Amino acid sequence: MKEFIKERCDLMIRDKQIINKNFLCEFDIMEIVGSLILSGEGMEVDKEKLKECKKILSKNVSCFSCIRGIGRTLTICKMAISDDPQKYIDDLEMVYKKIMKGRFFNGEYMVLAASNVCDNGKVSEADRLTEKFNEIDDRMKKEHPILTGAEDWSLAMLLAMSDKSVDSIINEMEEGYRYMRDMKFRATSNGLQALTQVLSLMGGGMESKCDKVIRLSDKFREKGVRYGKEYEVAALGTLTDIDADEETLVSEIIETAEYLRKAKGFGVWHLDKKTRIMFATLIVAESYEKNHITSSIRPQIETGAITSAAAVSVAAAITMILIVCVCCSSSSSH
Repeated sequence: MKEFIKERCDLMIRDKQIINKNFLCEFDIMEIVGSLILSGEGMEVDKEKLKECKKILSKNVSCFSCIRGIGRTLTICKMAISDDPQKYIDDLEMVYKKIMKGRFFNGEYMVLAASNVCDNGKVSEADRLTEKFNEIDDRMKKEHPILTGAEDWSLAMLLAMSDKSVDSIINEMEEGYRYMRDMKFRATSNGLQALTQVLSLMGGGMESKCDKVIRLSDKFREKGVRYGKEYEVAALGTLTDIDADEETLVSEIIETAEYLRKAKGFGVWHLDKKTRIMFATLIVAESYEKNHITSSIRPQIETGAITSAAAVSVAAAITMILIVCVCCSSSSSH
């Protein structure tokens, strides 16, 4: 495992322990996502600021609001990395209300969509982005009425922030979906749709991106690791522009997953193998990005989109979406 990946894991483990001591009765997986957000910013969490952010959230947001629902920990951690937690929650509520207009359920996913707007410094453009987001959502429902649901909203908002037209986004997603189906790629329909959304965020030709995902998946299988077929598979899309030998990349991900397995709060009592390997994939992808070991083709996010000091990387945003999808789908199956 490369040293910069190990350092990232160690920071994430420390952050998770601090979050655990300050959030009672919280999902383990949400604590892990929170630590992923903080460590992605190179921050060892300030527990006093964390407490302050919890108070601000409780004081300003109704206990019946989805902002204080399943993603409460994520919101508090994002507030903690912002320069002005009060402004962050005010902006989040405002954007959330705009994009939730006309909808009456599954607001947890919309909170993530709203946070994408805030994290990327696009609050002033919320109306325009909401309009584009709604068009993307409508077009996705037209192409896949059964598959498309609330779990797609967060990625759809990231797509709305891209410099691609709605036609280009939908056409690229459909190209990837059909290609992967023709190649008999091992994924559920929901997992494949999420994967093509992630791939559409990345630069380069869709077919070449799909081919790389297939090769990576094959290498995991050759090493005796079975990748998840549900939303976990979308994490592979974050690896498509990493400039590294694919064999080495897969080995590092497996090593990272094993390293996490031995850490308190990341073992078998907290994460299953599929979710842990997904986490390892996302950690490695973002670690490479932070160290600029990527191709010249980056996610097609509008110029100047990431301007806020509190903004998390595109990779971290995708991370939260995928993990919340996994968490919610697991909860609904019980």
